[in-house]
Amino acid sequence: MSRPQHSDSAMMMTDPKDFLRSTKPHTAYQVDYSAVNCGRIVAASKRHIQFKYGYTNMDALSSGKTGQDCRGSEHDISVTWSLSSGKQAISYDHQDVLFDVGDST
Repeated sequence: MSRPQHSDSAMMMTDPKDFLRSTKPHTAYQVDYSAVNCGRIVAASKRHIQFKYGYTNMDALSSGKTGQDCRGSEHDISVTWSLSSGKQAISYDHQDVLFDVGDST
């Protein structure tokens, strides 16, 4: 039984293993992490967590480079929430992904 052909070029590979072989592996590395209680009146009432991470530059790594030369694309995730108002915010690379006013109880 043959598989149906798709018009999308990304779907042209018939064997899932072909896709895995065609993609380069990426290794993630941590750049920075911080967790801060930042409430205006009571510091513990608001929390801000920030993760900075990156993916290795596989071309530089495969050419024999090491250390700083292998740093690839780096990204930032920030999570902020208020325990008193219930507001929650998540951003990825300084673009808001989620903003919600939840239940404060």
